[in-house]
Amino acid sequence: MATPLPLSPEEQPQTASRPTKVPLLQIYLVMAGILVGIALVMALLLALLLQRIRLAELGRENRSLRQQLEHVQAQNRALAQSNHRSRLREWNRIRQEAGSRGMVPLLRMTVLPQPKGPLPQTARRPSLPPPATVPGKAWAFP
Repeated sequence: MATPLPLSPEEQPQTASRPTKVPLLQIYLVMAGILVGIALVMALLLALLLQRIRLAELGRENRSLRQQLEHVQAQNRALAQSNHRSRLREWNRIRQEAGSRGMVPLLRMTVLPQPKGPLPQTARRPSLPPPATVPGKAWAFP
């Protein structure tokens, strides 16, 4: 039997050991995708950092406004106490003047806010009956 002759390198079949060619465009696209992904992650991290900074600013502003509110509430309480004391002084003065004259002081009436619009139907006065049609009677009642 005859042994086959070894093939020349050009005639040998392709094997897996030889590297395959990857198009240059595909390599550029993969690299561009990686760079875009990195840029998106960086933008997300920057947005989170800016949000934390804004939250810190809002916290400081909130504390400042809360302190201002407490200050205004304290002023309001002080004014209410002062107003109450001045009303008490005025009431005592009226009572003393009335007592020196031998009069009983009248209670000061507080003006209540008036309702706007027409009164409810239940609060109206009943209407008077129609005038009499019978001579000699002031009103004709049924």
